[in-house]
Amino acid sequence: MDEWTRNVIALKPDLRDSIDSQVDAIRRAFDECFVTGHMPLIDGLKMPDENDRHVLAAAIRCSAQVIVTENKRDFPQALLEEYDIEVLGADDMLATTYELFPSVAARALGKVRRRYRNPPMGVSEFLLDLTRAGLPKLAAIGRQDIDLL
Repeated sequence: MDEWTRNVIALKPDLRDSIDSQVDAIRRAFDECFVTGHMPLIDGLKMPDENDRHVLAAAIRCSAQVIVTENKRDFPQALLEEYDIEVLGADDMLATTYELFPSVAARALGKVRRRYRNPPMGVSEFLLDLTRAGLPKLAAIGRQDIDLL
């Protein structure tokens, strides 16, 4: 979260207060998702990009099964196998989650779609938007439950 915050503020420094507020809300809502105690592991890890070692250290520390990233080049599966960790892109992770929990996922997607109010977004347009955003598998699965979206 710190890395994301730092990068977004660097891109949009005028939104610092809003970004800080959003991060605080995320931390309050999902406090149990934040990993601590992983810092001592970082120096012992070898990664293609040393700046990504903290991600692997956190995953090891919390016994994560998956690291979700579009940066698969810097998280080679061969390296992660030693820790029984798989790397997935966002589309694969969301599609898998949808397949495991279809009714919950469909309702969640419907809720996201209905938040678009100005202008409202129809289901077909929403699914096309997911595809354009790099989530074609999620859009294809969602199309099967179009009446719930």
